[in-house]
Amino acid sequence: MPKVKLLVAWVTLLLVGTDLFVVSPMLGPWSREFGIGLDRAGLAVTGFSVAYVFSAPFAGSWADRRGRRLALTVSLAVFAAANLGTALAAGPVMLIVVRVVAGMAAAGITPTVFALVGGTAAPEIKAWTLGVATSGLLSALWLGAPAGALLSQWIGWRAVFGCLAGFAVVLLVINRASWSVEPETADGDARPVAGSAWDKATAVLPTTLWAVAVYGVYTYLSSGLRLGEGWSSGAVGVGLATYGICAVSSSVAGGRIADRWRPRPLIVTALLGTAAALLLLGVVVGAAVPVVAVALGVFASAAYLVFPAQQAELLRRFDRERSAVLAWNQSAMYVGIAAGSAFGGFVFSRWAFPVLPFAAAVSAAAGALVARWVHGPVRSEPSAEHAGRYA
Repeated sequence: MPKVKLLVAWVTLLLVGTDLFVVSPMLGPWSREFGIGLDRAGLAVTGFSVAYVFSAPFAGSWADRRGRRLALTVSLAVFAAANLGTALAAGPVMLIVVRVVAGMAAAGITPTVFALVGGTAAPEIKAWTLGVATSGLLSALWLGAPAGALLSQWIGWRAVFGCLAGFAVVLLVINRASWSVEPETADGDARPVAGSAWDKATAVLPTTLWAVAVYGVYTYLSSGLRLGEGWSSGAVGVGLATYGICAVSSSVAGGRIADRWRPRPLIVTALLGTAAALLLLGVVVGAAVPVVAVALGVFASAAYLVFPAQQAELLRRFDRERSAVLAWNQSAMYVGIAAGSAFGGFVFSRWAFPVLPFAAAVSAAAGALVARWVHGPVRSEPSAEHAGRYA
């Protein structure tokens, strides 16, 4: 796969991730400017996520039928318009509506980019390229979102979303040129579908359980360390930075390992490793800052091996419906994030943060068992492209 295409995919996913994560520091300014509570301002985040979950499968299927290059172009155009609408929002209702539209557009962008990357990459480096692309999305946690939050203090939150809209237009043009040849749909691709909705729903279930475990802890990590363990803001920053760096590195490494080892055993092993890392974190959470930071790094390193391997396995099983199945996978992740946040909040409020890693470990272990079940014998024959590598 040409490095330029991979870079374009990385930057595109970084933009989408930035648009998602930069909203958190904007809730205060929105609350003050529109005279609403933080809970109502938070509906902009909820609307984005809900729209993404329900739109992604339909967007993915449409991309498979009509062409992924076209789907990406349309989605980026709508994404740009939604961010411009955010910048021009005159009130809370308009703000929530345009964030819902942004979520629908993101649901078309992310799985389509992954499908284009997976369809262009050579079989022996497919999972690695997916891991590199995923690192763009993850990099928004430590690069895009903090930069946007800092920039908002200088030029205001409206200008930040205006900039995101402008970048989306630029990336629309670049992606249009980069993906000028689309091998998987160039011949019209009138082949029958490879799997039912039930097949895809069960295949992405490990992603949901993985997200419950990972984001159930991550969502409350900062608050738990600061309040329960008495960490300073600087110490929390060190812990989060360690987590973020290890997550990005693990995503890339996970793809490389999956290419050499096969995705299925890596998914199961990495989920079991995630459960073990969470148990370790639960044991040492009250220890010195460097010890806990190392445990966070181990947790992230184990957890983010899973995602590129899961994507590679889904592409192998559903080669004819790449965009659709990766869209289902993204929706499964968002469902897991929402469920993990609710589950983590319940555990955190009832028993305090140190109990949370132990509870999350159960979800990771369950994910390993489910992955072993759903990624068993393949129901459809893999394409010739993949058969030589993973047969």
